Amino acid sequence: MLTDLEGTFLADRFDVYEALGTGLVGRIYRAWDRLTEGPVAIKVLNKPFEYMPGLSGFAGAYPMASLLRRESRLLEQLQHPGICGYRGSGEINNAPWLAMEYIDGGRLRDRETPILATQALHIVRGLAGPLEYLHSAGYVHRDVTPSNIGFRSDGTAVLMDIGLAQRTHQSPETAIQRVMGSPGYSPPECHRPTAFDIELTPRADVFSLGRLVEWMLHGSDMRANPRLPMPDGHAPISKVIERATRVDPRKRYADIPELLRACELALG
Repeated sequence: MLTDLEGTFLADRFDVYEALGTGLVGRIYRAWDRLTEGPVAIKVLNKPFEYMPGLSGFAGAYPMASLLRRESRLLEQLQHPGICGYRGSGEINNAPWLAMEYIDGGRLRDRETPILATQALHIVRGLAGPLEYLHSAGYVHRDVTPSNIGFRSDGTAVLMDIGLAQRTHQSPETAIQRVMGSPGYSPPECHRPTAFDIELTPRADVFSLGRLVEWMLHGSDMRANPRLPMPDGHAPISKVIERATRVDPRKRYADIPELLRACELALG
């Protein structure tokens, strides 16, 4: 059974009152933070060492609790206005929990596509800052997807779920951390047989953001494989997307600012 937090008073601070949803290995709750006098979201795993089902080999034996503990450390360390805010963390019944800013404007995945070019550009501008911040701190996000982008009530885009962020120019801390990520958005260098020998750079997030732009403008009609040419390849933004999502990282834009400038020229 999942750890049920409804009705509990957590860490002498959080009044947990509503389950928002259940994910693959845990549950998200809405709670009230007595310290800040505002709502928060709390993520908790169902067991202290819950293994991810459906994976075989080393991946199936990896304790998912370690990923949530790592996400808590990263979120506390990497604080930026464009990243979902850290509120606290701890353990209950030997299972880790993480309290985060409650993002009340929904997620990008729930918006209808295609999204207007001006709105897509607004979102890209909002994500450029937190991604640049992660890169300057020595990390890449690796999984910029419609599910991992939220919005505050004022429309501000927020980067979420940074638990898979990986150090740049270093080998992965564990094999599972390198191969996890959303196929189609996570860069292809993370899913090759040689992935463990490749040092990640900010170009990994250039790929993910390029695919996000493609999804915003094309929705379910986006390319199944980034090796394929864009259907409207002569359009300025299509050329930007094609370059951003090259399979060879060396042929992509060098960094997020360069990609942003290209998007502004194509969509502005």
